[in-house]
Amino acid sequence: LDKSSAETTALAFDSTGGQLATGSKNGTVRFWNTSDGRLLGEWQATQNEVNRIIFHPDGERVFVADGESCQVRERNSGATVLQVGDDSGVAGLALNADGSLLMVTGDTLPQIWNLKAQRRVETLEGHSDGVASGAFSRDGRWILTGSGYMRGTSVAPPDDASSVFVWDAKTRRQLLSYRSAASEVEIVHFVKDGSRIFAGERDGKVRRYECAACVPLP
Repeated sequence: LDKSSAETTALAFDSTGGQLATGSKNGTVRFWNTSDGRLLGEWQATQNEVNRIIFHPDGERVFVADGESCQVRERNSGATVLQVGDDSGVAGLALNADGSLLMVTGDTLPQIWNLKAQRRVETLEGHSDGVASGAFSRDGRWILTGSGYMRGTSVAPPDDASSVFVWDAKTRRQLLSYRSAASEVEIVHFVKDGSRIFAGERDGKVRRYECAACVPLP
């Protein structure tokens, strides 16, 4: 990519793999053709650093977060369609498979937003530490969240510091927790049928968990 891609702080491919979106340190979002690296367009999303960016499966919307807030924007014009989250900050974003639900993480209460209704429909209550990351299983049955305690602060960590929680997506009930992580869990991901979980930590470790409760039903 050309020199305007310097200081890229977030990126995402669209569902076809034909376009790459990049967010920069100065808040600009750019779109690139993946076959030849050609710049297709750009617009200013924020005055802050973009820390998360996601394409919606329809290819017409993009989700952009700058650590303070998240906006749903039109892909072509950059016009804001919806503001999500609140003043508690945004650390991570996750879409379910069909793009109908968005999870926003940042404080101790991850938020679930219904994008068709354009409103928050649920908060997941259970973490006592800040939630940095989240994910939906491909079949939509499970939700995954990862929290973390920042070492070096004077505040004592809670009992569930740096943990991974598995939730029932229908009832929003917490099913399982994994608390072996030593530092903040910055990314979580379901693999294949959802029975295996990967969690990446701030200190560079990646842990794999087998989710016995996540076995697909007949």
